[in-house]
Amino acid sequence: MALSVTALDWSVHAEREHWPRSNGRIFIAAAIQRLGHLELYDWTGDEPRWASHERRPFLAPAEVAFEDENPIEKVHQAFASSVRSYRSPAVFEAQQLARQIEAQIADDEVLDPDLVGQAHAADLRAYLNEDQEDPISRAHWTEVWYDLLEIQSELDGAEKRLPHVAGQLIHLTQSGRLKTFARPRGGGDITPIAPALWEIDNDVCLSRLATCSINVETPLNPGASPTHWIFVDESDLDREMLEYEKEQALQAAQPGKPLEMLAEGTHNDCASWLMKQFEDPDCSFATKEQFFEGATAKFGRSLSERGFLKAWAAATLDYPHRRRSGPRLKGRNSAR
Repeated sequence: MALSVTALDWSVHAEREHWPRSNGRIFIAAAIQRLGHLELYDWTGDEPRWASHERRPFLAPAEVAFEDENPIEKVHQAFASSVRSYRSPAVFEAQQLARQIEAQIADDEVLDPDLVGQAHAADLRAYLNEDQEDPISRAHWTEVWYDLLEIQSELDGAEKRLPHVAGQLIHLTQSGRLKTFARPRGGGDITPIAPALWEIDNDVCLSRLATCSINVETPLNPGASPTHWIFVDESDLDREMLEYEKEQALQAAQPGKPLEMLAEGTHNDCASWLMKQFEDPDCSFATKEQFFEGATAKFGRSLSERGFLKAWAAATLDYPHRRRSGPRLKGRNSAR
Protein backbone atom coordinates (compact mmCIF):
# COMPACT_ATOMS: atom_id res chain seq x y z
CA MET A 1 0.00 0.00 0.00
CA ALA A 2 1.36 3.43 -0.97
CA LEU A 3 2.43 5.69 1.86
CA SER A 4 0.22 8.74 2.35
CA VAL A 5 2.13 12.02 2.38
CA THR A 6 0.02 13.14 5.35
CA ALA A 7 1.48 10.29 7.44
CA LEU A 8 4.88 12.04 7.36
CA ASP A 9 6.23 15.03 9.28
CA TRP A 10 6.89 17.91 6.86
CA SER A 11 7.60 20.52 9.54
CA VAL A 12 11.22 21.07 8.40
CA HIS A 13 9.89 22.75 5.25
CA ALA A 14 8.17 25.45 7.32
CA GLU A 15 11.39 26.38 9.14
CA ARG A 16 13.19 28.14 6.30
CA GLU A 17 15.16 30.43 8.61
CA HIS A 18 16.68 27.35 10.31
CA TRP A 19 17.64 25.43 7.17
CA PRO A 20 21.27 24.23 7.22
CA ARG A 21 23.73 25.61 4.67
CA SER A 22 26.66 24.19 2.73
CA ASN A 23 28.94 25.98 0.28
CA GLY A 24 28.16 25.08 -3.34
CA ARG A 25 25.24 22.87 -2.33
CA ILE A 26 21.53 23.43 -1.84
CA PHE A 27 19.52 22.09 1.06
CA ILE A 28 17.09 19.56 -0.35
CA ALA A 29 14.02 21.45 0.96
CA ALA A 30 14.92 24.33 -1.40
CA ALA A 31 15.81 21.91 -4.19
CA ILE A 32 12.39 20.26 -3.92
CA GLN A 33 10.77 23.56 -4.85
CA ARG A 34 12.89 23.84 -8.00
CA LEU A 35 12.37 20.18 -8.87
CA GLY A 36 8.64 20.66 -8.52
CA HIS A 37 8.71 23.47 -11.08
CA LEU A 38 10.94 21.40 -13.35
CA GLU A 39 8.16 19.25 -14.77
CA LEU A 40 4.90 20.06 -12.98
CA TYR A 41 3.03 23.00 -14.49
CA ASP A 42 0.61 22.84 -11.54
CA TRP A 43 3.28 22.95 -8.81
CA THR A 44 2.45 25.79 -6.38
CA GLY A 45 5.32 25.49 -3.90
CA ASP A 46 2.92 25.03 -0.97
CA GLU A 47 2.67 21.25 -1.31
CA PRO A 48 4.91 20.43 1.71
CA ARG A 49 2.97 22.91 3.86
CA TRP A 50 -0.39 21.42 2.91
CA ALA A 51 0.94 17.87 3.40
CA SER A 52 1.33 18.67 7.11
CA HIS A 53 -2.47 19.10 7.43
CA GLU A 54 -4.73 16.30 8.57
CA ARG A 55 -7.72 15.37 6.49
CA ARG A 56 -10.90 16.71 8.04
CA PRO A 57 -14.22 14.86 8.27
CA PHE A 58 -16.96 15.64 5.80
CA LEU A 59 -18.98 18.78 6.57
CA ALA A 60 -22.37 19.44 5.03
CA PRO A 61 -22.58 22.84 3.26
CA ALA A 62 -24.51 25.73 4.76
CA GLU A 63 -27.30 25.27 2.21
CA VAL A 64 -28.06 21.92 3.85
CA ALA A 65 -27.49 23.09 7.44
CA PHE A 66 -29.68 26.21 7.34
CA GLU A 67 -33.02 27.30 6.01
CA ASP A 68 -32.39 30.98 5.42
CA GLU A 69 -30.69 31.88 8.73
CA ASN A 70 -32.43 29.21 10.79
CA PRO A 71 -30.40 26.10 11.69
CA ILE A 72 -31.75 22.69 10.73
CA GLU A 73 -31.55 20.77 14.01
CA LYS A 74 -30.79 17.30 12.59
CA VAL A 75 -27.85 18.58 10.54
CA HIS A 76 -26.46 20.65 13.40
CA GLN A 77 -26.60 17.68 15.74
CA ALA A 78 -24.47 15.72 13.27
CA PHE A 79 -21.94 18.38 12.25
CA ALA A 80 -21.86 21.33 14.66
CA SER A 81 -19.15 19.72 16.79
CA SER A 82 -16.88 19.54 13.73
CA VAL A 83 -17.42 23.24 13.04
CA ARG A 84 -16.66 24.17 16.67
CA SER A 85 -13.55 21.97 16.83
CA TYR A 86 -12.12 23.72 13.77
CA ARG A 87 -13.15 27.27 14.70
CA SER A 88 -15.27 27.94 17.76
CA PRO A 89 -18.03 30.60 17.77
CA ALA A 90 -16.01 33.01 19.94
CA VAL A 91 -12.94 32.65 17.73
CA PHE A 92 -15.08 33.38 14.67
CA GLU A 93 -16.61 36.41 16.40
CA ALA A 94 -13.16 37.72 17.41
CA GLN A 95 -11.92 37.37 13.83
CA GLN A 96 -14.94 39.18 12.43
CA LEU A 97 -14.46 42.03 14.90
CA ALA A 98 -10.74 42.20 14.13
CA ARG A 99 -11.56 42.63 10.44
CA GLN A 100 -13.88 45.52 11.26
CA ILE A 101 -11.17 47.14 13.38
CA GLU A 102 -8.58 46.69 10.60
CA ALA A 103 -11.01 48.25 8.11
CA GLN A 104 -11.48 51.30 10.34
CA ILE A 105 -7.72 51.71 10.67
CA ALA A 106 -7.21 51.31 6.93
CA ASP A 107 -9.87 53.96 6.23
CA ASP A 108 -8.36 56.35 8.81
CA GLU A 109 -11.60 56.29 10.76
CA VAL A 110 -11.86 56.92 14.49
CA LEU A 111 -11.44 53.56 16.17
CA ASP A 112 -14.62 52.39 17.88
CA PRO A 113 -13.61 51.41 21.46
CA ASP A 114 -16.69 49.21 21.77
CA LEU A 115 -15.43 47.05 18.91
CA VAL A 116 -12.05 46.67 20.62
CA GLY A 117 -13.74 45.71 23.88
CA GLN A 118 -15.99 43.19 22.14
CA ALA A 119 -12.98 41.63 20.37
CA HIS A 120 -11.10 41.26 23.67
CA ALA A 121 -14.16 39.74 25.30
CA ALA A 122 -14.56 37.24 22.48
CA ASP A 123 -10.87 36.31 22.71
CA LEU A 124 -11.27 35.72 26.43
CA ARG A 125 -14.35 33.53 25.99
CA ALA A 126 -12.50 31.47 23.39
CA TYR A 127 -9.47 31.14 25.68
CA LEU A 128 -11.68 29.97 28.56
CA ASN A 129 -13.54 27.60 26.24
CA GLU A 130 -16.85 29.12 27.26
CA ASP A 131 -18.40 29.13 23.79
CA GLN A 132 -18.77 25.43 23.02
CA GLU A 133 -22.55 25.56 23.43
CA ASP A 134 -22.97 28.84 21.52
CA PRO A 135 -25.09 28.65 18.36
CA ILE A 136 -23.31 28.64 15.02
CA SER A 137 -24.33 31.28 12.51
CA ARG A 138 -24.65 30.65 8.81
CA ALA A 139 -21.66 32.93 8.10
CA HIS A 140 -19.54 30.98 10.60
CA TRP A 141 -20.57 27.63 9.10
CA THR A 142 -19.94 28.87 5.55
CA GLU A 143 -16.43 30.13 6.32
CA VAL A 144 -15.44 26.84 7.98
CA TRP A 145 -16.91 24.86 5.06
CA TYR A 146 -14.81 26.81 2.56
CA ASP A 147 -11.69 26.41 4.72
CA LEU A 148 -12.16 22.65 4.93
CA LEU A 149 -12.89 22.48 1.21
CA GLU A 150 -9.59 24.24 0.51
CA ILE A 151 -7.67 21.91 2.83
CA GLN A 152 -9.11 18.84 1.13
CA SER A 153 -8.42 20.25 -2.32
CA GLU A 154 -4.84 21.22 -1.53
CA LEU A 155 -4.21 17.89 0.19
CA ASP A 156 -5.39 16.12 -2.96
CA GLY A 157 -2.89 18.17 -4.95
CA ALA A 158 -0.05 17.51 -2.50
CA GLU A 159 -0.72 13.78 -2.48
CA LYS A 160 -0.64 13.79 -6.26
CA ARG A 161 2.40 16.00 -6.85
CA LEU A 162 4.85 15.15 -4.02
CA PRO A 163 5.20 11.48 -5.10
CA HIS A 164 5.87 12.77 -8.63
CA VAL A 165 8.75 14.88 -7.28
CA ALA A 166 10.03 11.84 -5.38
CA GLY A 167 10.06 9.82 -8.59
CA GLN A 168 11.81 12.65 -10.42
CA LEU A 169 14.47 12.85 -7.69
CA ILE A 170 15.04 9.08 -7.85
CA HIS A 171 15.51 9.27 -11.63
CA LEU A 172 18.01 12.14 -11.47
CA THR A 173 20.06 10.69 -8.60
CA GLN A 174 20.17 7.13 -9.90
CA SER A 175 21.40 8.35 -13.29
CA GLY A 176 24.11 10.50 -11.65
CA ARG A 177 22.69 13.69 -13.15
CA LEU A 178 22.05 15.08 -9.68
CA LYS A 179 24.70 14.46 -7.02
CA THR A 180 23.55 14.42 -3.39
CA PHE A 181 25.45 14.77 -0.11
CA ALA A 182 24.92 14.01 3.57
CA ARG A 183 26.00 16.22 6.48
CA PRO A 184 25.56 15.30 10.16
CA ARG A 185 22.75 17.10 11.93
CA GLY A 186 24.37 19.80 14.00
CA GLY A 187 27.45 20.02 11.77
CA GLY A 188 30.40 18.02 10.50
CA ASP A 189 32.06 16.78 7.32
CA ILE A 190 29.88 16.47 4.24
CA THR A 191 30.07 13.18 2.30
CA PRO A 192 28.61 12.07 -1.05
CA ILE A 193 25.50 9.88 -1.12
CA ALA A 194 26.20 7.10 -3.63
CA PRO A 195 23.67 6.76 -6.49
CA ALA A 196 23.11 3.17 -5.33
CA LEU A 197 21.55 4.51 -2.13
CA TRP A 198 18.82 6.03 -4.30
CA GLU A 199 17.79 2.59 -5.56
CA ILE A 200 14.69 2.95 -3.41
CA ASP A 201 10.91 2.89 -3.64
CA ASN A 202 8.87 6.07 -3.69
CA ASP A 203 7.82 5.53 -0.06
CA VAL A 204 11.42 5.64 1.16
CA CYS A 205 12.11 8.68 -1.02
CA LEU A 206 9.02 10.47 0.31
CA SER A 207 10.30 9.97 3.85
CA ARG A 208 13.58 11.58 2.83
CA LEU A 209 11.78 14.47 1.17
CA ALA A 210 9.63 15.06 4.26
CA THR A 211 12.48 15.05 6.80
CA CYS A 212 15.13 16.30 4.33
CA SER A 213 17.35 13.71 6.02
CA ILE A 214 18.86 10.25 5.76
CA ASN A 215 20.17 7.68 8.21
CA VAL A 216 23.63 6.88 6.82
CA GLU A 217 23.92 3.66 8.85
CA THR A 218 20.66 2.16 7.57
CA PRO A 219 19.80 4.35 4.54
CA LEU A 220 17.26 1.93 3.06
CA ASN A 221 15.14 1.73 6.21
CA PRO A 222 12.40 4.41 6.02
CA GLY A 223 11.65 3.99 9.72
CA ALA A 224 15.20 4.67 10.91
CA SER A 225 15.78 7.93 12.79
CA PRO A 226 17.53 10.44 10.46
CA THR A 227 21.16 11.25 11.27
CA HIS A 228 22.23 13.52 8.38
CA TRP A 229 20.76 16.42 6.38
CA ILE A 230 20.59 15.98 2.60
CA PHE A 231 22.03 18.50 0.12
CA VAL A 232 22.16 18.52 -3.69
CA ASP A 233 24.89 19.85 -5.94
CA GLU A 234 23.98 23.39 -6.98
CA SER A 235 25.64 23.22 -10.42
CA ASP A 236 23.83 19.96 -11.22
CA LEU A 237 20.49 21.47 -10.29
CA ASP A 238 21.22 24.64 -12.28
CA ARG A 239 22.06 22.51 -15.31
CA GLU A 240 18.80 20.57 -15.07
CA MET A 241 16.83 23.81 -14.79
CA LEU A 242 18.64 25.26 -17.81
CA GLU A 243 17.87 22.15 -19.85
CA TYR A 244 14.25 22.42 -18.83
CA GLU A 245 14.10 26.08 -19.88
CA LYS A 246 15.58 25.15 -23.27
CA GLU A 247 12.92 22.49 -23.75
CA GLN A 248 10.24 25.01 -22.81
CA ALA A 249 11.60 27.47 -25.38
CA LEU A 250 11.43 24.79 -28.07
CA GLN A 251 7.89 23.86 -27.12
CA ALA A 252 6.90 27.54 -27.23
CA ALA A 253 7.88 27.64 -30.88
CA GLN A 254 5.63 24.70 -31.75
CA PRO A 255 2.03 25.22 -32.93
CA GLY A 256 -0.86 23.89 -30.93
CA LYS A 257 0.80 24.48 -27.57
CA PRO A 258 -1.60 23.43 -24.76
CA LEU A 259 -3.17 26.15 -22.63
CA GLU A 260 -1.60 24.63 -19.49
CA MET A 261 1.87 25.21 -20.94
CA LEU A 262 0.96 28.78 -21.84
CA ALA A 263 0.05 29.28 -18.20
CA GLU A 264 3.54 28.16 -17.18
CA GLY A 265 5.00 31.08 -19.11
CA THR A 266 2.39 33.59 -17.97
CA HIS A 267 2.49 33.00 -14.23
CA ASN A 268 5.82 34.85 -13.85
CA ASP A 269 4.30 37.97 -15.41
CA CYS A 270 1.26 37.52 -13.19
CA ALA A 271 3.47 37.32 -10.08
CA SER A 272 5.14 40.61 -11.02
CA TRP A 273 1.75 42.20 -11.62
CA LEU A 274 0.48 40.97 -8.23
CA MET A 275 3.45 42.48 -6.39
CA LYS A 276 2.81 45.82 -8.08
CA GLN A 277 -0.80 45.66 -6.90
CA PHE A 278 0.34 44.89 -3.35
CA GLU A 279 2.51 48.01 -3.39
CA ASP A 280 -0.16 50.24 -4.95
CA PRO A 281 -2.07 52.12 -2.19
CA ASP A 282 -4.90 52.78 -4.65
CA CYS A 283 -5.37 49.10 -5.53
CA SER A 284 -9.08 48.25 -5.27
CA PHE A 285 -8.56 44.49 -4.82
CA ALA A 286 -8.90 43.21 -1.25
CA THR A 287 -9.44 39.44 -1.47
CA LYS A 288 -7.70 36.62 -3.28
CA GLU A 289 -10.85 36.11 -5.34
CA GLN A 290 -10.73 39.74 -6.53
CA PHE A 291 -7.04 39.51 -7.42
CA PHE A 292 -7.82 36.36 -9.44
CA GLU A 293 -10.60 38.11 -11.34
CA GLY A 294 -8.32 41.09 -12.03
CA ALA A 295 -5.51 38.80 -13.21
CA THR A 296 -7.75 36.86 -15.61
CA ALA A 297 -9.06 40.15 -16.99
CA LYS A 298 -5.47 41.27 -17.63
CA PHE A 299 -3.89 38.05 -18.91
CA GLY A 300 -6.90 36.38 -20.50
CA ARG A 301 -7.11 32.66 -21.23
CA SER A 302 -3.33 32.26 -21.11
CA LEU A 303 -3.56 32.35 -17.29
CA SER A 304 -5.14 29.22 -15.82
CA GLU A 305 -6.35 28.95 -12.24
CA ARG A 306 -3.27 26.87 -11.43
CA GLY A 307 -1.06 29.47 -13.07
CA PHE A 308 -2.62 32.14 -10.85
CA LEU A 309 -2.09 30.03 -7.72
CA LYS A 310 1.58 29.59 -8.63
CA ALA A 311 1.89 33.33 -9.18
CA TRP A 312 0.11 34.02 -5.88
CA ALA A 313 2.47 31.67 -4.00
CA ALA A 314 5.51 33.41 -5.50
CA ALA A 315 4.21 36.96 -5.08
CA THR A 316 3.20 36.50 -1.44
CA LEU A 317 6.60 35.21 -0.29
CA ASP A 318 7.57 38.77 0.60
CA TYR A 319 4.00 39.75 1.51
CA PRO A 320 2.98 37.01 3.99
CA HIS A 321 0.05 39.06 5.31
CA ARG A 322 -1.53 38.70 1.85
CA ARG A 323 -1.66 34.91 2.00
CA ARG A 324 -4.91 35.04 3.93
CA SER A 325 -6.51 37.87 1.95
CA GLY A 326 -10.14 37.07 2.56
CA PRO A 327 -12.03 34.17 0.97
CA ARG A 328 -10.16 31.66 -1.14
CA LEU A 329 -11.14 30.72 -4.69
CA LYS A 330 -14.52 29.38 -3.71
CA GLY A 331 -15.64 26.07 -5.09
CA ARG A 332 -12.59 25.63 -7.27
CA ASN A 333 -10.50 22.48 -6.94
CA SER A 334 -6.85 23.39 -7.44
CA ALA A 335 -5.69 19.79 -7.77
CA ARG A 336 -5.54 18.28 -11.23
